[in-house]
Amino acid sequence: MVVIANIFSGLVIGFVLGIVLQRGSFCFNSGFQDTLRLKDYTIVKALGVALVIEMVGFQLLSDVKLVKLYPRGLYWGANMLGGFMFGVGMVIAGGCILGSTYRTGEGMVGSALAVLGIGIGGAATLNYTLAPMKDMLQSMTKVQVNGLSPTIPITLGVSPWFLILPISAAFLFLAQRSYRDEKLETRDPIALLRSSWPWWLSGITIGAVGVISYPVAEAAGRSTPLAMTGGYIGLLAILVYRNWGFLGWEQAMVFGAIVGAALAALLAREWRMSVPPARMLGQSLLGGLVMGVGAVLGDGCNITTILIGVPLFSLGGILAGTFTIFGCWTAAYLMFG
Repeated sequence: MVVIANIFSGLVIGFVLGIVLQRGSFCFNSGFQDTLRLKDYTIVKALGVALVIEMVGFQLLSDVKLVKLYPRGLYWGANMLGGFMFGVGMVIAGGCILGSTYRTGEGMVGSALAVLGIGIGGAATLNYTLAPMKDMLQSMTKVQVNGLSPTIPITLGVSPWFLILPISAAFLFLAQRSYRDEKLETRDPIALLRSSWPWWLSGITIGAVGVISYPVAEAAGRSTPLAMTGGYIGLLAILVYRNWGFLGWEQAMVFGAIVGAALAALLAREWRMSVPPARMLGQSLLGGLVMGVGAVLGDGCNITTILIGVPLFSLGGILAGTFTIFGCWTAAYLMFG
């Protein structure tokens, strides 16, 4: 009964997340490339809103003892290499793990191959061919502070609120100035599901889902919410071994996100089966493989390192996230000029 409840809660969180991602067209690959190539900061602003909401929300949940926070570990060599590989992979695939997930729900076959590649690459690095390399690099470059995974507050010996309050105030000031650029066109819930969301609404909803998912995921026995790489590894294992024992909260969450994105696309009349040329299919699969390897090697995909790790001030998450951006920009420059 507990297992069924955990799977159901994962499905619900994923379903809501899929709707939010699809309506906001939220993808780290697009956001990071847009800042470099187009000087467009729309998705980055949405990400900033989400991070501020999660900074405050995670710490409040911890302060009232609803959750115990588990920052990502610091494996500086693995974080740098894995993050860089993930950034390169998402450019090759044409989407990060979030973008590939909601686009799979929209009917894009290339994105479906990208998430298949994430599952294969992640499994190979977690348990098979590349596991010894991953274990060696992580063990050789592991750093702890007083036996704990290092965060900025732990390293400096200060309260997290010492960082959260000024960062939140500064960002809210900047966000308020940008708010006038894009206002909500409708307040009708149904019409809202059929229209494109402004950056601030996308950021608020993604941040809220992240905060809500933390106690839900912890109740299901997980230390990190919204992680997706393990979900795709598990779904792949179910298909290969035909063993439903691999089904858990994370696998249900990933499947729910695809279904939620599909429903949102259908309501907005944006769903369509899209099959790119064979060369692009191969490129999507290759990009997914590189992302899967990078995610497991670097101790997290862009969700766990940036969307969850940064609000926790995790040094490992910040380092891996920084190199994800470097990898994205490097690959974008080499591929597109």
